[in-house]
Amino acid sequence: MKYLLTICTIALATLTGRATSPENDNKFEFAKPVYKIKAIIKKTDGDYVLIPSDSKDSKFIPAYLPDEYKKNGLEVTFDGDLGKADGTGTALNIHKIWVAYELKEKYKLVHKSYDLN
Repeated sequence: MKYLLTICTIALATLTGRATSPENDNKFEFAKPVYKIKAIIKKTDGDYVLIPSDSKDSKFIPAYLPDEYKKNGLEVTFDGDLGKADGTGTALNIHKIWVAYELKEKYKLVHKSYDLN
């Protein structure tokens, strides 16, 4: 019975994403979905952050940003999940990110959008 309870607990933790291991020690935790947020990409201290257009005092730290979009000043729109980071900003897990057609041409981008799901 104890064996069955252990198996059920591990399965439940895995399915809900609550299992932790030393290899999976991520500094980000995501909780709040957001949609169609306009932001500007800025390079700060060697990293790229997204500054929301409606709040210049905030910054999002993306868990992943396509290399092609790592351009200082590029205006983007994104969908994703916000969460907690290490205290320097708000963690961001991007699901989809895109630019206006004019900016695709201006920055000579290959892709107008990325679907990162």
